[in-house]
Amino acid sequence: MPQLEVSITHVIGATEFFSCDWFKGYWQLPLDPESQEYFTFMTHSGMYTPTRVPIIFWS
Repeated sequence: MPQLEVSITHVIGATEFFSCDWFKGYWQLPLDPESQEYFTFMTHSGMYTPTRVPIIFWS
């Protein structure tokens, strides 16, 4: 990530800005249907197969 001073010099005089927050970005990415079975897990109420990319997983 660039230093703050360098970033500020690039936006001086700008009138429009863009912000991208990937905090919940993983929940927006679709999981390939062929890969969904690899991420399926069991809960007390049954099997759960995600349709979105999980944030983290262990093998």
